[in-house]
Amino acid sequence: MVAIDEPAPPATAADAPGHVVIDDVWESFKIYTERATGIRDRLFARRKNVSEEFWALKGVSLEITPGETVGLIGENGSGKSTLLKCVAGIYQPTQGSISVHGRTASMLELGAGFHGDLTGRENAYLNGSILGFSKTYVDSVFDEIVEFAGRQVAEAIDRPVRTYSSGMYLRLGFAVSVHLQPDVLIIDEVLAVGDARFVKKCYDRIHELKRRGVTIVLVSHDLETVASLCDRAVYLERGTVVQDGPAVEVVDHYRADVTADMPGVVGKWEGGAVYGTGAVKLTDLALDTPPEVPVATGDVLRVRCTAEVHEAVTDPVFGIIVRSNDGTYLYDTNTLWRRQGTGDLHLGDRLAVEIPLRLHLLPGRYVITLAVSRSDGKQIYDWHTDALAFDVVGEFVANGIVDLDGTIDVTRLPSG
Repeated sequence: MVAIDEPAPPATAADAPGHVVIDDVWESFKIYTERATGIRDRLFARRKNVSEEFWALKGVSLEITPGETVGLIGENGSGKSTLLKCVAGIYQPTQGSISVHGRTASMLELGAGFHGDLTGRENAYLNGSILGFSKTYVDSVFDEIVEFAGRQVAEAIDRPVRTYSSGMYLRLGFAVSVHLQPDVLIIDEVLAVGDARFVKKCYDRIHELKRRGVTIVLVSHDLETVASLCDRAVYLERGTVVQDGPAVEVVDHYRADVTADMPGVVGKWEGGAVYGTGAVKLTDLALDTPPEVPVATGDVLRVRCTAEVHEAVTDPVFGIIVRSNDGTYLYDTNTLWRRQGTGDLHLGDRLAVEIPLRLHLLPGRYVITLAVSRSDGKQIYDWHTDALAFDVVGEFVANGIVDLDGTIDVTRLPSG
């Protein structure tokens, strides 16, 4: 599960650990439409292998600076995972070049890099050795690895990993990857496996690595994760780069493109796209204060809408996203995360939805996205991007976004 690419010590700033340069990369595969299958066919050439050339990547060029977190997004078959495997050194580009400076830990296919007959303990030391670390160093972090992986893995650490469940593979693989000091961490959707508590632990660790200046390149179909976690996003389509820029902007562009032909798409209004299957529709979106009236820091703002059910659904998830006017991701919650089941809804049902928000925000303009989806998040019933906007005013001057109510007490000390 962990791979290594450790070049010579950097000689210039461009060669600093964590620097990744992808220069005009093309990657092709042979797709066989006919294949000789039997011994007779092979010996007597009764049937020839017939193949077509498929270009998974077409002239991709990117530069990722040390410490950046970059998300690759796009539909299945767009080239995201192929590009990650090229960066990890699993594939060699057909044309072009890739330079990755520093230690590279890769979490790609679940369980890749583990030997099934070795125990979890032995695989941890094996991966540490592959990364160039001594047994002494792995000894020093081994307890942390096992603690991070959790109780189930700890209890099975001396059993062959072929006896592990997929979730246990994931836990151990991720724990090893993030505890062996990578300069570049490459992750391909494997965090979709595992329980919600462990996934949160993984993202907390990723944020810690970001703070330490580790370069992170990831693929995820969870667009809000990309928007909130990544500094940049790269939108790929059929092996080419459609857009490369700030994560929130690229995610919005991609979301608008992939939903353009979906039933229920209205198009553009206010700040963003409105789309969905229409099984549940959100109407009468409003705030409890007029749009032209600002609200004060610390006040409660109530977001309201009506949900109209056009098809029977079970436990739909209602959610809200709050961003600053420049796209900075501030807050995201929904009824699933808050353990508020919505039950079975039937054709013709109507629901009132109200979301109170305590505005611990500094003065500025903010926007709200509202959505309702299937309980597994894989089907959007109705999504309204940046549907509502509000302004916050405050009595005190401060820089930033959130108001932490930082009173400053200055007390004169006794003289002498």
